Amino acid sequence: MRRVLTAIMEGTAGDSLARARLLVMVAAMAVLQNDFGAASACAPEIRRMATALKDSELMAWSLIAEALPLSVAGELADAIKKGEAAVSLTRLMQDQPLDLMVTASFCPVLVVAGQLDRTIELAEPCLTASRRRGEFWARGYLLNSICQAQWQQGQAQLAEASAREGAACKHALDDRNGLQALLETLAWMAADLGAHHRAATLLGCAESVRRASAVPFQELFQRQQHDHSVTLATRALGHKAFDAAYERGLAMTIEDAADFAVTDRQGRTPKPKPAGKSDTRSLLTRREREIAGLIADELSTREIAARLFLSERTVETHVTHIFNKLGINSRAQLTHWLADVADAGPAGPGQDR
Repeated sequence: MRRVLTAIMEGTAGDSLARARLLVMVAAMAVLQNDFGAASACAPEIRRMATALKDSELMAWSLIAEALPLSVAGELADAIKKGEAAVSLTRLMQDQPLDLMVTASFCPVLVVAGQLDRTIELAEPCLTASRRRGEFWARGYLLNSICQAQWQQGQAQLAEASAREGAACKHALDDRNGLQALLETLAWMAADLGAHHRAATLLGCAESVRRASAVPFQELFQRQQHDHSVTLATRALGHKAFDAAYERGLAMTIEDAADFAVTDRQGRTPKPKPAGKSDTRSLLTRREREIAGLIADELSTREIAARLFLSERTVETHVTHIFNKLGINSRAQLTHWLADVADAGPAGPGQDR
């Protein structure tokens, strides 16, 4: 994908907005692939084009493209300075969608730097805005940073609730990089809380998602705590029991892994209440029932959007409404709900849209 983006970028005009935005995407892809040198190399060119185009959004992304590699190099003070400048710029612009994305990208740097109060201070207003907008992408990453800060501050119960909500958001979007990050975080917390079988299983779940999706392990934000959690769980369980639990997670489908992470500690799947099944189904509009069926068929957000000739953002909004109406928070629970109502007879007509 990164090669494709680079090839497309090279075919665009010199200082065009299209070229600049493609370069931002190339830098983001380099970060995902742990190629922080390449990401850092993109930043000056993004900044130069941002200046030439007088584009504040590009300038914010150039600062983020600098901040993340600086974190890897251990230059945390400079990384935080760049990230804070990016966030300040988006808030001066009063561009809330951009603010959500930039803040979500920067908060992991604050967590790595141990600035836990600042992490929560920056992330919580964005979290509120995300919920108000029915947005999932930034929310999942914000919740990952918030829960890690809460966890390190000794608020284990709040941290786990935040992480489970984040995993549900990422699974709803089929954002597998985000999902594996939340699975890792839940595994780390389980290991620290002494739930070693759950920790080992979740570590296997995270690896299963990575293997199924060609998502690389995130060295910057995961390695140290991952290794610590493996050590804790192996020491408590012994190698044989750890390997068995890990293999259990590794064998799970992405759907089952997300369900295991979001539901209770034993991985049981809570079923919707049986009473009023047909009435509950009639709460969904025709379009929502159509999207729910495609989710049950394991189509991604992108695939659903293509199938129904909708934008991905429109599909995400419908998914949010479905989850809110049914009182659920994961694709797995929606699939169980659909199976549960299958024999309840025809639903009411609902609304067309």
